[in-house]
Amino acid sequence: WDETITKARALLAGISVTQDGEQRIVDIQTINKKSEKISTKQNAGKSFS
Repeated sequence: WDETITKARALLAGISVTQDGEQRIVDIQTINKKSEKISTKQNAGKSFS
């Protein structure tokens, strides 16, 4: 799953840069922290087998 998540984050980073209409270096660490917070909220109360 780690590889899939990494690819998804990179894709989302590319989309966000495109939507902003400007080129900039995207801080992957910041994206990782944001997505961890989001996934933590989404996964609250769920159990994985």
